[in-house]
Parts: sequence; structure tokens; C-alpha cells
Amino acid sequence: MHGSTRNVPPVINEARRGEMRQLAFISAMVSLVASFATAAAPILPVLASDVPAGSNHFKRVIMTEITTDMEAIIKQAMLSFVATVNEDGTPSLSPKASLTVRDGALYFADIASPRTILNLKRNPAVEINVVDVFQRRGYRFTGRAVVLPPGNDEFSMIADWVRATNGSEYPVDHVVRIEPTSISPLLSPAHVFADPPRSQEEISDTYRQKYAVTSGLCKPQGTA
Repeated sequence: MHGSTRNVPPVINEARRGEMRQLAFISAMVSLVASFATAAAPILPVLASDVPAGSNHFKRVIMTEITTDMEAIIKQAMLSFVATVNEDGTPSLSPKASLTVRDGALYFADIASPRTILNLKRNPAVEINVVDVFQRRGYRFTGRAVVLPPGNDEFSMIADWVRATNGSEYPVDHVVRIEPTSISPLLSPAHVFADPPRSQEEISDTYRQKYAVTSGLCKPQGTA
């Protein structure tokens, strides 16, 4: 009996050590998930005029309403990139020249985008990146997509615009409306790290020169 009693403490200690290891593992996993959640939030570099030259400061900006500036950037950029999720979980990135704002809502047309539509019907998660290459700034739209079939009023509004802009021969198989869950501004390092800070006009002029174009050629033509 004494022998069995002497064997009890090691068993109890080992059980406690097992519990402590489990608690440590759970705590580590909670910390890891929290760090991922924090990193996933949209991050915006502060404008160069707001911070000392050469500094690296960031702030979080989350919006859900489309502003006049966002609409202007979309018109000026004329090209956006739409990210969807393939069936195997890999990303699919597709350029779109039909991104437009109508009555405060964001739309693009399915002119030749069967994979994009297939992905969105299976998984409506979507992210759109649009940047004016001369201003070196733009927006990231994250949200859910609603695929609109022919016969829908919103479909007709966007399809009529695409055909009026490009020609009646352009097919429009679907129209996609985006319901944003977050909108975050995008700024290139030209806005943040220049020393001394540069104005928007200076940045735009610099990149027009880099692309060998004049300001008269940079005006949006409303192409879809």
C-alpha cells in the first residue's frame, strides 16, 4: 500500500504538466489568431504632409460609402483589377474597364469574364483595386458581389452604358453590383516618403513624364 501511495504524486504532477502544456498551446493559438485579425484590417499610409519627411507611420481607415473622390478616381483610372476566389481556393485576378458608380453603387459588366462570374456565383467574396497611375493613389473595395442577370433594371442601366460607350456589338452577359464591407485608400510611397514632401500636382507631373504622356492625353474618356 505504501508503494502505491508513493507512485501517486508523479502521476498527479504529470497530469498537471499536461494541463499546463494544453493551456500554453491554447494561449499561443489565441494570440496568433488575434495577430492575424489585426493584420487583416486595411492599413493606409498617412499622407506625407501629415508626418515628418522620411518617417514610416500608418493608420487604419475603413469606409463603406462611395465618395465623389472615389468616383473620380474610378473615372480617371479607367482600369481596375477584380480579385475573386477559384474553386480550389487560389486567387483569380481579372482586369475590368467597366467599373462604374451609379447612384452611389458600384458596378462592373461581364463583357468577357466567365471565370469571374463563375467564381462569384459560387463565392461572392470580391476585392477591387483601382489606382490612378499618374496621381499614384486609389482605393481598395472589399465586399460581396451580386450577379445581376438580363432583364434586371440595374443590368439594363449598365449594359446600355457599355454599349453606348463602346458599340452595340459589345456583349454584356451579366452585371455585377458590389456591396462594400470596407473601402480603404491606397497611396504609393511617392506620397509618404518623399523628402521634402511633394504636392499631388508635382507627383502627377513626374509620372506623366515617366510614362511619356502629356496632361491633355490623361483625361478620362469614359471607356468601358
